[in-house]
Amino acid sequence: MRNKCPGVLIFSLALAAIIAGGCAQRFSGGPARGGLVSQRGVWVNVSDGLLADFSKQGVTPLIKFPYDLTNGAGICGLLADRSLAGVPVIVQGRGVWEQRPGAGYARIDGNTYDAFYENAGPDIDPEARGMCLFSIQGQTTNSTCAIYRGTWSALTTDGAAFGYDVGAVNWADVGMTILAKKHHNGDLVLSHDGGKTWALLGKGESRIMALGLIGANVLIKGVRGSGSAGGLLRSTDAGTNWTKVAEAEFNRPGHVVVFEDAAYLTTTRGVLVSRDAGRSWTLPGAECAGLRGPVMFGKSASHMVVYGDKGFYESKNGGRTWALAVAFGDDPELRAGRFEYGTWCPQDDTFYITHIRGKAFGYQR
Repeated sequence: MRNKCPGVLIFSLALAAIIAGGCAQRFSGGPARGGLVSQRGVWVNVSDGLLADFSKQGVTPLIKFPYDLTNGAGICGLLADRSLAGVPVIVQGRGVWEQRPGAGYARIDGNTYDAFYENAGPDIDPEARGMCLFSIQGQTTNSTCAIYRGTWSALTTDGAAFGYDVGAVNWADVGMTILAKKHHNGDLVLSHDGGKTWALLGKGESRIMALGLIGANVLIKGVRGSGSAGGLLRSTDAGTNWTKVAEAEFNRPGHVVVFEDAAYLTTTRGVLVSRDAGRSWTLPGAECAGLRGPVMFGKSASHMVVYGDKGFYESKNGGRTWALAVAFGDDPELRAGRFEYGTWCPQDDTFYITHIRGKAFGYQR
């Protein structure tokens, strides 16, 4: 049976790496796994315990907009990736936190980030050069989105503190070049200074579903629609001209992941791969429908995990074949409503999903 393998991010953090001659700081706290998942082979609601722990420290989720009262407030995301030493936690309106052994949780974002629900998702560099948290709404223009490159800094958003539906970072230049689509009007914008200032590339491009940066000069955008109206487009002149390079459709917003000299993009057909800086894109194997988010990697590019409509799907041969690694089953808590993202921590083989209502679940194989 051919599988459907979407992957959408929920949050997880703790970076390490050599960054252009400098050593990126690895978050000092140990993995927060013990408090997150206590039983192998079973989906566990981890948000209730996390919120109780935060409450003991006087930290409670913050609601900004009245309509969020209907959603509730809680754990916005659990950040996990091959590049992260632990599993940082995002509390709605309260920033990014890391568990410290025997000392509870410590806030690690330097008060640069206080986003709310419907986060567009983080771009986490699998080669450990950094991460960027794109979110559509926050408290201020300087706390809605944030980037980490050894230290945290804010991305400038608009005056109403609305951020970005989707974005991508060129980690090869240490995260200074960022491509993003604005939430409130669909404008496509580009920054060359780490999100401090932005250049307008296109107005009202609401049909954009995916973005990517491959090196310093190659821009990628995936546009919803068939034929000439949609597909995957490439620009090498800062967005002045675009050339269609592949047919592609998308289940939800996502971004290109660059790893080991190749670019990966999740589509409804499967994971498209480019090894020539985005000029051409192909499926490594059979189609894998139903994808929802970016590819996550294990020890090498051959081992991929993607969050999907029925659970997490896995390939151990570079995407030629896929198998359902962890299923959601029939538990209504895991299937009902809107789950924003799914992440995978390869260090202890744990999977996380987060619901828009602030509920988080974990599964350890």
